[in-house]
Amino acid sequence: MFRIHRDVRFSKDKHPYKEHGACQFRHRLGRDVHAPGFYVPLAPKEVFVGAGLWMPDSDALLKIRTALAEKPAAWKKIVADIRRKSFVVGRDSSESVARAASFVAETAECFASAAPFMRFLCSALSVPM
Repeated sequence: MFRIHRDVRFSKDKHPYKEHGACQFRHRLGRDVHAPGFYVPLAPKEVFVGAGLWMPDSDALLKIRTALAEKPAAWKKIVADIRRKSFVVGRDSSESVARAASFVAETAECFASAAPFMRFLCSALSVPM
């Protein structure tokens, strides 16, 4: 789970608290928020289920871009656009879906469908899947 307080130092929006809850399921070797992982933010009228790596540091970004250049066919099976700095896949959902008993199963299904993408990222970063 993420903290509820917002960093407002450089933001025009000075509300002190986040208006959503979120959790990240990180790679088992990940010690910081920049490790590949699965992500679920929940907010009124805004639900998302996704996987990937958000704003990786320059070393990780170079490794991923190198893997893209070396294995373009593997990457093209997953996505179409390679000009990225963040590598995230997912789908939007809804409040009603998030309230349903099937939400956990649907979230797990979304994570499972992201497995090829996560395998690619983990391979690029030389971490076991």
